[in-house]
Amino acid sequence: MSDPSRLPPRALEELVEWLNTRGFTHFVTLATNDLDLRSADRKVIGDRRGADRMDALVRRWDAYMNRALVGPKWAKPLYRADRMFAFYFLEKATTNPHWHALVRIDDDDPDRRAIKLKKLHELTEEAWLSLISSGSTDVKVIYDQGDVVNYVAKELGRPVSYEHFIPADMFDTLEL
Repeated sequence: MSDPSRLPPRALEELVEWLNTRGFTHFVTLATNDLDLRSADRKVIGDRRGADRMDALVRRWDAYMNRALVGPKWAKPLYRADRMFAFYFLEKATTNPHWHALVRIDDDDPDRRAIKLKKLHELTEEAWLSLISSGSTDVKVIYDQGDVVNYVAKELGRPVSYEHFIPADMFDTLEL
């Protein structure tokens, strides 16, 4: 019997297949460069322990970016379709904690979409560094979604990564 905290191989295959149908536009890396998260904003991570601290950081980054992309009312259900559609994958939580995100920026209006894309590129690092001063970021346009999805899914067979995989719309609440 397999470890219940791991994603079974068949479920992983199905998840990869499903992710490949989502039309992601960007691959974002949010690195801490700080194993103990000493440079993280204490107001954000509070008294959380372990990987929960990483969850708190990415939740706040997601909120910061959605506010920048959509505006101050970003969290209202009315604006759900205007937000980033993002899946987060925690990697190397005990040795080099960092997130990989598959992000899709949508907008029917080409001008608004162009503004959102520009903000994603311009504000990702600023937002992340406001949360963890030792951090670094990388934002890449996705040209081959299959390769990128396979890359982020590689860690999902490990308990910590699977337990801290964050699906899109998980942060639809204002709990920061």
